[in-house]
This record gives sequence, structure tokens and C-alpha cells, in this order.
Amino acid sequence: MLKTPSHKQLPRQSDPRKFAQQGVSLDGFVPVVEMPRLVEVVKDTSGNIEVELVFGISKEGKRVVTGSARGDVSLMCQRCLEPVKVLVESNISLAIVWDEEAANGLPG
Repeated sequence: MLKTPSHKQLPRQSDPRKFAQQGVSLDGFVPVVEMPRLVEVVKDTSGNIEVELVFGISKEGKRVVTGSARGDVSLMCQRCLEPVKVLVESNISLAIVWDEEAANGLPG
């Protein structure tokens, strides 16, 4: 899934149900500074996380979002107490549901 990253920021708000119906694909970045839980642990918040998202309908008829997030962040080394660049990456696999009951019915 390597391709040239987009140099546009992902929208802060969207309609994932509509995107799933339309089969929308998004790629771009999210600034580290807009990720509160990541900001708590990084040394430098000036970077970006590259994100690819694909919205669609699963074989079971559920609306889903799949993709990946990847970027370099600067963490404090606990041994030498100097900043160190670390690659963080994650696969994304989400289902869009209306309520808790629908969430409980999702496969593991």
C-alpha cells in the first residue's frame, strides 16, 4: 500500500455513513498537535501522521472504514534522556454502527 502521500490535511469532520455508501477513499495527514493522546507522550508536536482511509460496505452489509496511519514522532529516550525519532504505524479497521446493540453484534 505504498504510494505518494497526499500533502493535504484530512477534514476534521465528515459523514462516514455517507462516505461508506459512496465508497470514498481519503488520504492525507493529521497534524500531531491535533492528537491529544499522542501529544501527551511526544517531545515534538510539529510533525504529521499520514493517513489512508477507505470507506465501504462489508460482506455482512455493515458500513466499515479500513486503512492505515503512519508517521515519525519524537519521543524522549528513557535511557539517555535525549529525543529519538520513532516510526509509529497502525492498521485501521472500524465498523460504523448506530447503537450499542449493533456494536455487540459485530464479529470479533
